[in-house]
Amino acid sequence: MNKQQIEQQIDRFINNEMSLFEQKEFRRMLETDSHLKEQVKLRMILIEGELIRAEQKARLAIEASKHIHPHSWVAVACILCIFAGIGLYVGSLHRYSPEEIYQTYYEVPIIERARGEGISEKIAECNQKIITAYEQQQYETVTELYREKELSTKIDAFPVSTRLYIGISFIERQETTEAISVLLPLVGTPYKEEAEWLLLCCYMKINDRDKTLQVVTEIKEDNGLYKEKAILIEKLLKERKWF
Repeated sequence: MNKQQIEQQIDRFINNEMSLFEQKEFRRMLETDSHLKEQVKLRMILIEGELIRAEQKARLAIEASKHIHPHSWVAVACILCIFAGIGLYVGSLHRYSPEEIYQTYYEVPIIERARGEGISEKIAECNQKIITAYEQQQYETVTELYREKELSTKIDAFPVSTRLYIGISFIERQETTEAISVLLPLVGTPYKEEAEWLLLCCYMKINDRDKTLQVVTEIKEDNGLYKEKAILIEKLLKERKWF
């Protein structure tokens, strides 16, 4: 490609005008071509500088227009909003998706097995089956028991630890929505830390950045077992990707 074609490709990449296949190929080129990588970086710096200067001019124009015509400043304000929007877009490309972070950080917490005291004989029998299947990593069996016995209508009768086992089994089975519905009520229990951590993993798994950050904040405020990991995850979530 000649210089003009390369510049066009860089602009298309920055403006997100490439197809997914083109983006993949272009990123592959960036990994091996240090000169191209530097060109993209310089172009991003130039765009940022242009946006800053344009924003400054627009702000000055607003102040000046207020003294010229009572309504003309509105149009200038709209222009300023457009520039701000472009700036937000350019700087909003994240280096890692929540799902990518999930692949690195997901881990099953160690959950102390409940003895099942204070529950009915029928529930105790089903509870033991779930525990046995979970400890043997038979996650499909756990989820089948949950569905076959219609436990969703009487899940509150089971020990919280068993409900965590069910939630984890759904995660392991890639049934994240089901896992979330089981785990959400457990945030208000003595197993809050484990429940919040698993919910954080669920939201990362489904690429829900907003809810992931919300749970990260809650874990940090709890100042518990998963605080340090939550801080690292937050840092990765906020890291920007320019190329």
